[in-house]
Amino acid sequence: MKNKQTILSIISIAAGFTLLLNYFGFVNIGELKIISIFLMLYGLISVYALFGSERKGGIFFGSVCFLTGVMMFVSATCEILGKSKIALPSMLLITGSSFLMLFIDNNREKAFLIIASILIFAGIFTTYFFESIKIIFTANRIALQILEYWHIIFIIAGIGVLLNKRKDN
Repeated sequence: MKNKQTILSIISIAAGFTLLLNYFGFVNIGELKIISIFLMLYGLISVYALFGSERKGGIFFGSVCFLTGVMMFVSATCEILGKSKIALPSMLLITGSSFLMLFIDNNREKAFLIIASILIFAGIFTTYFFESIKIIFTANRIALQILEYWHIIFIIAGIGVLLNKRKDN
């Protein structure tokens, strides 16, 4: 675990340094690519380090980080028409794939497989039938708002964790 924290610290410092170099114009990579690579590396290291342990939250979060990084990288490097239409299907597929990773880690938990199957099917369904269902437009707008303000959600969650730790002590 300590080795994982060291590697993640080095990745964080490298990502921050690269973002700083990009800001001053020494490198021309793009913030979205840098952040996506950081998320992919963080997710890979987290899942690798936690696989086989009983830390389901860490495996789930690592999987979400990795797959979100892949989605961001593809979005930054490829020209995708109608990027606003991929937010909801991507969230469903990422969440379903993360539950699938939890099932692969502990195949006795059939609930993870069921949830993963439902979410992956819903992601595929919304991809193919996106134009014909009006509620998907509303759900997609909500998903886009979540993606717009994800950093605020992380800050609030971090404050909540800190306040909860103080209560426990």
